[in-house]
Amino acid sequence: MNPANLANDCFLPNTVRGTAYYYTEKALQNFLKANELSHVIRSHEFVLEGYRFHHSGQLITVFSSSRYSGYPNRSACVFVDSRDAEGFLKVIALETYDVNAAV
Repeated sequence: MNPANLANDCFLPNTVRGTAYYYTEKALQNFLKANELSHVIRSHEFVLEGYRFHHSGQLITVFSSSRYSGYPNRSACVFVDSRDAEGFLKVIALETYDVNAAV
């Protein structure tokens, strides 16, 4: 980790897990600009709603496993269409149900 980035409030220690770092909106904006991107889509973090927007909507967390560890969470996916210069993102959250429930 570059100490200058810590000093500039781009990254914060992850005190919950004791590993890695949280990145701030400033770090995200720097990354997006340097790589000519509009969004970052990430996964592998439990989200009850199936997805969540962060940092002015330019960071999207997607969780695709429904009923994870017995929770009644939704699953979600992201559709990306980049056929034109504007591009298009659509996040879809799916209602899930218990396939063993009586109908």
